[in-house]
Formats: sequence, C-alpha cells, structure tokens
Amino acid sequence: MRGTCRECSQITRAPRDIFCANYGVSRGSFRSCQGSWCYRCYKAPAKIKFHRQLPENDHGTLWNKMEDKSRFLIARRGDMLCSPFQCDRSWFINLTNREPRDQSASDLSLRAYIRWVNLDILWSRESSTVEKTMNLYNKAREFANTMGIRINLDSTIYTWPLGDGVGFSEAIVMLRYSLEKGNNAKSRCQYDTIRKVRALSTKMNESSAKNGASAMSFRSGSHCVNLATRLTDSIFFRAFLKVCQHQMGSITVQDTALSIQM
Repeated sequence: MRGTCRECSQITRAPRDIFCANYGVSRGSFRSCQGSWCYRCYKAPAKIKFHRQLPENDHGTLWNKMEDKSRFLIARRGDMLCSPFQCDRSWFINLTNREPRDQSASDLSLRAYIRWVNLDILWSRESSTVEKTMNLYNKAREFANTMGIRINLDSTIYTWPLGDGVGFSEAIVMLRYSLEKGNNAKSRCQYDTIRKVRALSTKMNESSAKNGASAMSFRSGSHCVNLATRLTDSIFFRAFLKVCQHQMGSITVQDTALSIQM
C-alpha cells in the first residue's frame, strides 16, 4: 500500500512507514482518512513537552547515546506492525465526534496530546523488536509472493469503530496531569501520582450499570472473581502505561535523619 506523507509529501509505503488503521476508509459521515507519514516525519510536537528519563552514570551525568536522542520522540521503520495505531485526526474524531479545526488553539492543543499518546504506544516495543519484526515480515511476504499465496499479515490495516474503546481519553488526562507541580519535582507530577487516574476510571467503571450489575464470574469454592470490561485494561492502555512509567522515571527523596539529643 502506498500513500503520501502528510508532512513532507513524499511517497509512503506500508508497513515501512506509518499508516492509520482507517486509511482510505470513511467512518460514519466523516470523509475518508488519508493519514500516512514517513516514519521519520511522525515526530513529537514542539507545542507541548514532557519529561523524559534518560540513562545516567553513577555521578548523575546523562549518557548521550545517539539512539537515546530520538527515544519516545520519533516513529521508527516498521512501527505500525507492532502497535495499534490510528492517526491524530482519527483519534480527534473519536474523542470529539467532529473534524478538527486548523485555526483553533484548543483543537491544536488536543491534537498535540494525541500525537504524544500515539508515540508512547509506538514506543511500547523496543527498537530491536520492531526491527526484527519488520525484517521477518519482509521475508514472510517474499516467500508468500513466490508461492502465490495469501497470508494474514496485514491485520494492522483494519478499520476501527468510531469512539474511544481503549481508554485514550484517560491517557490524555494522565499526560495533562503530569504537567502539574509535584511534591518531589517542581515542574511535574510523577508516574505514581498520575496513575491514580486509572484507579479513578476503574472505580467509576465498576459503579456503572454495565459492570456493577454483572453476574459473570469464575468461582472456586468460596473464592469468586468477577468479569468486567474496563477500557483501562485494554492492550492499548497497558502499552501506554508501560511507556509512561519508563519515560517518566521516579524521584525518591530520602527522609532527613533526626539528631538525638543525648
């Protein structure tokens, strides 16, 4: 599949580059999606910046490795094979049920948050895993073409329904929460603080008619485990949490020793 990069207008090719799962499809009353990017063009927006925890040595000096400079900031070759991806416009429509407005400051801000969440999802797999997956895909595709058969390796290009069924809005709220002043860091909150948004979502979900009245469960003797559908338990959201925790790191402030008067 080929397209045109939304950033540089160069020809894009799947799965090397980044294609929206809704590419070429009209959902509801909205026009068809044309979201594709050269993998190097899908970058973090400059409008909003978040903390990135980079490796340090024993003296607290950053390790300036070349591969760490683009970590969490730029998509990689083959990312769309390893992570669920909908473009910024598709997610904007999912969350607001309307098209984004290019001249609206609030719309541009929301799209910046969407881009950050998408990059976090893409970075839920290590670069070595993405590279190996891409190489294996190319080899499998070559074998299939040689033998004239079809293989089910293109499931990533599959239309998603309208709406947020994976906890994307909770992910955006967590990122926004992280910009607040924290107890141990003046410029941000830590992961242990913002992850409480997920706990809030879980509690509200369990109070809903759908899950609060659910009688489906596993039972073994006196032990019972109820079954529930929670958006923040989706593969998508758990991948976001993994990257969010790894990217933000943590700051530990030791208690100050108290002198004992003899």
